[in-house]
Amino acid sequence: MADTWDRGGRSLRWRLGMIVGGALVGGAGVALYLHPPILIWLLSGALVAGGALLILSGICARGR
Repeated sequence: MADTWDRGGRSLRWRLGMIVGGALVGGAGVALYLHPPILIWLLSGALVAGGALLILSGICARGR
């Protein structure tokens, strides 16, 4: 019976990752629905993180 379950397809790790990822995205959607000001914090945090990444990339880049 165990060999009928494992006939290729996605691994257990992949499936658990998809379940956890879906729960996180769904939870974020519920949080945004219940508390819309969270969207401002998420957007500003993403912009700050992106800006920091660009600045660090420019600082750490090797010159010619």
